[in-house]
Amino acid sequence: MSRLGPSLVIAAALAAAGCDDRSDVASCTISGSADAGVAQTTCWELSGLTAESRHVFSDSCFVSTAQFGEDATARLAYAPCPRAGALGGCRLNASSDTTFWYYAGGQYAADDIPALCVQINATFVAP
Repeated sequence: MSRLGPSLVIAAALAAAGCDDRSDVASCTISGSADAGVAQTTCWELSGLTAESRHVFSDSCFVSTAQFGEDATARLAYAPCPRAGALGGCRLNASSDTTFWYYAGGQYAADDIPALCVQINATFVAP
């Protein structure tokens, strides 16, 4: 599994939250170089957020350039993760409000996503 997946799982466990006062949904899209320098884009989506949890999540949307390269980016949005180009998502079984989306153009193929979901105790979600 890419280092992006576990990093997002840890972040979700530490900070289940985030967005603006008008929405209970927020997302954090992370792009960078995963294992072996292969580009990967993932998006962490949370729903059912309170004002306090939105603030916590907004502070949690970042990526370490030391870990993912100088070109790594993290983009916060007060909306669901984009579905264009999505291969599938993993909805955490412990929280029906947390889904990690994986996108084409990286190290994973659509057939890889269900197995990634099993590794993190999550349920596969089609785009």
